This record gives sequence, C-alpha cells and structure tokens, in this order.
Amino acid sequence: IGSWGIMHLARLSQLPGDILGEIFSIAAMIDPPTNHLAYPPQGMSVPGRRRKAATVVVSLGWICLTHVCQHWRNVGIDLAALWAGVICAFPAAFDVFVERARDGPLSFDFRFSGSEPRKEYAVQNLDRLCSIVDFGRVNGGFWAEKLAGQNLPRLHTLELILDDTRESYAFDVKLQEVLDAPALQSLTLSHGVFLPFASPSLASLSLSASDYRQSTGILTIPELVDLLRSIPLLS
Repeated sequence: IGSWGIMHLARLSQLPGDILGEIFSIAAMIDPPTNHLAYPPQGMSVPGRRRKAATVVVSLGWICLTHVCQHWRNVGIDLAALWAGVICAFPAAFDVFVERARDGPLSFDFRFSGSEPRKEYAVQNLDRLCSIVDFGRVNGGFWAEKLAGQNLPRLHTLELILDDTRESYAFDVKLQEVLDAPALQSLTLSHGVFLPFASPSLASLSLSASDYRQSTGILTIPELVDLLRSIPLLS
C-alpha cells in the first residue's frame, strides 16, 4: 500500500463510533451474511419439476467490516442488535453471536444451513423472539404447536414457508389457543398450516393452501372474512 492508501486507512481507523455504527447498520441492510441452503425460489420445490439438489451459499457479509482494524472491530462487536439478527447464520459461532446480542430481541432464520439444532434454544427464549423464518411442513406444524397460546410482545415477523411435497405431520392447534403478538407486522403461513393469532398491528398477511384436508386447520371462508375484518392495518 502506498503513502496515499496508508493515509486514508489511518483516517478510516479514526472515524467516531457513532458514524461507524451507521456504516455497520447500512451494511447490515445491504449485505447480510448468508449461509443458506439454495433451493428453487423461497426454498420450496416447484410444482411439476424435480427438486434440485441443495447447495450452500456462504458469505460473511457485513461481518467483514469487523476485520478492517481493531477500532472497527470493537465498534462492530458492541452493536448487539446486528448480532441478534444473524445468530443462526453460522452454527459454529452461535454461542458467540448470542453473547454479543446480549439481552436484545432475537431473529431466528432456519433457512441457514446447520441451524436446525437451535430450535430448542428459540423455544426456551420465546419472550425474546422478534423474527422466525422456517420452511417445511413438519417445521410449520412444530411452530404452530409451540407458539399457540403464547404471548410474544417482541415478535414482528413470522414466516412458515412450507413445501408442497405432501410431507405429513399431524399437529393439533385449537382455535382458542391464540398467539398474542401485538407487534407482529408480517405473517406468512403457507400450504395449509394455520395458527390463530391476535395481531392488531399486522400490515402484511399471506395465507395459502395446496390441499384442504381437515387436519391442516384451514379456515372456512366466513372465518377468513372475520379474521380480515379484525386486522385494521392490513395493506
């Protein structure tokens, strides 16, 4: 590196912590870490086509900024909210990321390769969950049972993206076991799984079903109409 490069690196290492925090936050939005299983769109099989073999796409994303210099690393490691959003990204670093997240709300994205064993940690810390993303009919049933009747004041995103392989999973969620999630803003329940919920702040709702077996818990049309009437902010 020439003298010009050294000078600019020195200036970067002297940026105030609040400015660096903004840089990290912007980087987290545009370049999140990835360790996803790569399937067809949304991790689901495509009707009429054979499921493609899964591959794993890995990138550190914004975490690379903690490698710039010691100052940047110190600032980045102290940004608890950013670590709380990626705790499932790299399973081997799960405990480290949870420690850096401190007491903040946690985001669990189980599309990350190797994240499956972390489900029990999520279940044991339901009151800290702000986001859950998972796929597969079995996983949808698992979460429907675990969340039914719970009060989750921090939850703002719930996506159960089920596949269409007709994978069977018997689950039992009673209509009176309502998920109370007052901060929930985005809800996706696909391929027939339904979880009763009370979420007056909900702005985005996606419900779908490829079959109408009694065990799936699909709403009747009148029940669906009543549900939509109870969500005043739905766009």
